[in-house]
Amino acid sequence: MMCYYRLFVLLALSSFVVESRHLKGNSYELSNFHRSGTNATIEPKIWAVLVAGSSGFENYRHQADICHAYQILKNGGLEDENIIIFMYDDIAFDVENSRPGVIINKPDGDNVYKGVPKDYTGEDVNVDNLLAAILGNKTGVRGGSGKVVESGPNDHIFIYYADHGGAGILG
Repeated sequence: MMCYYRLFVLLALSSFVVESRHLKGNSYELSNFHRSGTNATIEPKIWAVLVAGSSGFENYRHQADICHAYQILKNGGLEDENIIIFMYDDIAFDVENSRPGVIINKPDGDNVYKGVPKDYTGEDVNVDNLLAAILGNKTGVRGGSGKVVESGPNDHIFIYYADHGGAGILG
């Protein structure tokens, strides 16, 4: 079951990157979005918020999946200023990691940790910062890089949350 879930997520990310490439090359009219009767042209921006909601080496896969998602989006042309990363960042140099400084997301895989911006790490990975970042509330962010989604009416926001999940928690 988990294998199918990861395959679905990777396919969704791949489709998102292909779609974002398509969107970058085209302009959309406001009337196409049913915003108003004007024909003003606004090119949408693509935003991504990637969240590993757990910590600890036993939850390695969540941070590995976030790092891999970052690499897919970056290779697809999304700029770092439009990607916000939340990850505890405690597995790359954990004593249990047989390859210090390296994170992989499949056996014998490439290092997906290299170059990943760490906007919110450690205790800065929390519900308040996540909500502030998604809502574009710079004054609501406490710690971290302070990066928030600064979207406009035609922008697209992709949110990928990797964790076990549960009501009212951010692990």
